[in-house]
Amino acid sequence: SDAARHLAAGEYRKAIDLQKAMRLKAPRNRKVAAEYVATVEEIKRAADAARVKGDYATAAGTYSILVGSWDEDKAVAEALTFKKSDLEAGLGICRSAIRGQEARREMKAGNFGKAVGLYRAALKDQPGEKSARAEYASAILEIKAAGERALAERDYAAAGRIHGLLLDNLGSFEGLEGIGKAAAASLRKDRLFEAIKVCRQGLTNSGLAEYRKGDLERAIEICRGILERGLRIEWMCEGRVDRVDEEMLRWMKTAGCSLIA
Repeated sequence: SDAARHLAAGEYRKAIDLQKAMRLKAPRNRKVAAEYVATVEEIKRAADAARVKGDYATAAGTYSILVGSWDEDKAVAEALTFKKSDLEAGLGICRSAIRGQEARREMKAGNFGKAVGLYRAALKDQPGEKSARAEYASAILEIKAAGERALAERDYAAAGRIHGLLLDNLGSFEGLEGIGKAAAASLRKDRLFEAIKVCRQGLTNSGLAEYRKGDLERAIEICRGILERGLRIEWMCEGRVDRVDEEMLRWMKTAGCSLIA
C-alpha cells in the first residue's frame, strides 16, 4: 500500500496521514485500525532506535511527528504499547541532548554566554536529568577556571565578562551536584562580586593610564569596555584640561568618572 511505501521510505508523516484517511473512510474496519496501530508502533520503534544510537535530531523529529498526530481515539490508545506521555518524554530527552551538543560546541569556541543559555534550556526541558545537571556543573567549573586565568593574567575585560556571567546565572547552578564545596565557596555571590570589583578597578586604571599618556582614543575604548561589560563604578582622576576633549569627557562620565582634578 501507499502507506507502507511511505513507512519504508521513512516518510512517517505521510504514512500516518494516509492511515488516518483510511480510518475515516472505514472507522469500524478492524483490519484498517490494526494497520494504523502497527504503523504507529513501527514509527515509535524507529524513534527509539535513533535515540539509542545518539541520532537525537532524527529521534526528536520522529517523536514530534507522533506527538503532533496523536489519535485521541480510546480504542487506538488502548491498542498501543505506549502513551502520549512516553513520546513527550522521549522528545524532551532528545531536545535536551541536542542542546547539550550545541552547548559543548559553544564552550569549545569560548562562547560561554551562549553555552550557559543552552544548558539552562536543556535543564528546563529535563530538570531531573542527572547527566544534564552534571554536564552543566562541569561547564560552570570550566567557565570559572577561565575567569580565574584571565584575572591572573590581568585580562580584566575577559575576567569581568566571565565573572559577570556567573553572577547573572548564579541561581541556575547553586546546589548542583558535581561542583564541590571548595568550588561552591568561590562561586558565592560575594566572591564573584569581589572579582568583578577587581576587574572594574583594573580597567579603570588602564583607562586612566592611557588618558594621562594623552591616548584619548584608547582611553575612550576602555571606557566603552567598562560599560559594555556592566562594570560601571564611580571613580575620580587627575589630569590636564587641555589634554581632554568633549567626547572623552562624555565617555568618562558615562563610565563612572565623577571628578577630574
